[in-house]
Amino acid sequence: MMMMMAMMMQSRACGRGVVAAASAQCGSRRRAVAEGMMRTRVMVREAAAATAPQMVRLETWRTLSTKAALQTQQQETHQQTQQQQHMPSCFTRRRTTASPSTSCAVDFDQLEAVDAGPLGLFVFPDVISEAEEEHLMSQVNRKLKRMRYASAHFDRAISGYREMRKSRWDPASMDTFARLQTMHPSLQAHIQPNPSYHILDLEAEGTIFPHVDSLKYAGPVIAGISMLSDAVMTFASEKDPSDVIEAFLPRRSMYIMSNRIRYDYTHAVEYKQFIWGGNTYERTRRVSLLMRNED
Repeated sequence: MMMMMAMMMQSRACGRGVVAAASAQCGSRRRAVAEGMMRTRVMVREAAAATAPQMVRLETWRTLSTKAALQTQQQETHQQTQQQQHMPSCFTRRRTTASPSTSCAVDFDQLEAVDAGPLGLFVFPDVISEAEEEHLMSQVNRKLKRMRYASAHFDRAISGYREMRKSRWDPASMDTFARLQTMHPSLQAHIQPNPSYHILDLEAEGTIFPHVDSLKYAGPVIAGISMLSDAVMTFASEKDPSDVIEAFLPRRSMYIMSNRIRYDYTHAVEYKQFIWGGNTYERTRRVSLLMRNED
């Protein structure tokens, strides 16, 4: 009996020893795995730290390249506009005969080219890109689409129109306005940086009749950005009916009224179809963004 009990106790001791040895072996393996994972994390951190400066430099280079490309594009656009400013007769012509009918295409190529700059009229073509036009229209259409076209203005100067003032613009639009304001000294001198601009939406059959904008509320200089359609604006002297300037306002162009053309000439948009530079145009819906001092 005593011998059997001794053998059982010895067997239990061996079992505990085996279990302990197995547990120790498992613990060693777990420690080895943990140490391996730790070494892997350290290696990953070291690799990330080594490549981070290169990634930062690459991202910085991309950012600088993008900014440089945008600045170059803006400079080229500005230079092209300045170059075309020295050829103003491309966009303005003098008419000394009676006003032609607006029911058919009017051929302005028969008129004499004239430089209207001394009168205070300037036309700048392609001042905004197609993408900028689309973006600006997305900003104003949100409210315009909820409005109806009116048949007559309170002073009977416009028919078939919608108008509003917009003071909230996104940063991209504000960048566009800031660039446009540098395109002529009169804008910097007389139009304060003010995001509240007047929007005039003229439907295809709408008309702007001859009138002079309020001297009290519009200020000495008015600039308009023409969007969606080409048009011809007629400037007629109030003192001399034979003194008429026809100005071609291409889509995405900007015109400036100042000095005599602002005070002594009425302006109107009446022609639906016209010929200019050998091309035939049909005026469709036209949206003007007007920059002026409005109190």
